[in-house]
Amino acid sequence: MKKLLWFVLLLALLTPGLAMAQSAFDGTWKVDIKTAQFPTKPDVYLLQDGMYHCKTCVPAIGIKADGQDQKVTGHPYFDTMSIKLLDDARLRKPRRKMGRSSQHRKRGHRPTEIS
Repeated sequence: MKKLLWFVLLLALLTPGLAMAQSAFDGTWKVDIKTAQFPTKPDVYLLQDGMYHCKTCVPAIGIKADGQDQKVTGHPYFDTMSIKLLDDARLRKPRRKMGRSSQHRKRGHRPTEIS
């Protein structure tokens, strides 16, 4: 009985070590800035006449900015999106996939940056 108890105790002590074993994602990641590819064009968003447009999104988005969920197609992480203007410099844009919230963002811009 004592041997079984020692075996269980030893197994209990070694189990956390096995759970922390190395994987392909462990360690220090180093990025080579010289080979990184960054976007060459800025993102273009337009909120005008009650409509929100994302010209640089692929596929492009054009929906009513009334705070209600609007159907969008072609995006893998969301199928509905809503835009609500909070004030003259901020908006809220939650996104949903199959009715469940997938992304919730608040965007803000200083009035001098709004064109």
